[in-house]
Amino acid sequence: MATVYAFPIFGQLVQSFTPIKAGTLLLPASLVAAAMMPFTGRASDVISHRALLFVGLVISSVSVFGLTDADSNTHYWYIAAMLLITRIGSAIVTPPMMIAPLLGLPADQMQRGAGLANFAVIFGGANGAALYAVFLEQRIQHHASFLAATQTFDNDTTRELLYGAGMLISQAGVSGLVRDGVTVWHLKEMIVAQATALGFQDGFVFIGISMMIPFIPLIFVSQKAETKP
Repeated sequence: MATVYAFPIFGQLVQSFTPIKAGTLLLPASLVAAAMMPFTGRASDVISHRALLFVGLVISSVSVFGLTDADSNTHYWYIAAMLLITRIGSAIVTPPMMIAPLLGLPADQMQRGAGLANFAVIFGGANGAALYAVFLEQRIQHHASFLAATQTFDNDTTRELLYGAGMLISQAGVSGLVRDGVTVWHLKEMIVAQATALGFQDGFVFIGISMMIPFIPLIFVSQKAETKP
């Protein structure tokens, strides 16, 4: 759920996509995931659930980690491809994640077990997306504060940027206080854009690590299953 939130927002805030273009990032991946579900559902009947969960989580986490250096220059189709791979991993994970909790339950508890499993998925996904949104906002603010603190006249890059922007604005016929104000505004917008890109990069790391956390209980359950008489 965090990736569903992150990808289109990243497209709008970092790459300046229109809402429609950002939304289309989700369409190919969603169609492929929907087409895969019948096959992954059948696969869960013949392949170990732990194996499917491992494979799906690895695929999803690797694709998200592939965006940890994404910025405004990252190609649209690269982002769409990473989201597609993420959805493939999700399609592999979903059937065993919903079926495994019900195995071994007596028939009279099956409905309650299915309801509890569905609630756990929705509850975890919604809270995970909310946690991601809070983390993303904090990281953007952190990077903005850090970058703003470095923008002094002792910074050669900043000084050259302000001088170059001022010259371009002067050539356009703007002078005096208006020119200086526009130059500072331009610097501020660049800081916000860079801080936003860095915040999203941290956010993709956060999602990737979160996808790896289930490896711990999966390994534990696997070891318990192997040692069980």
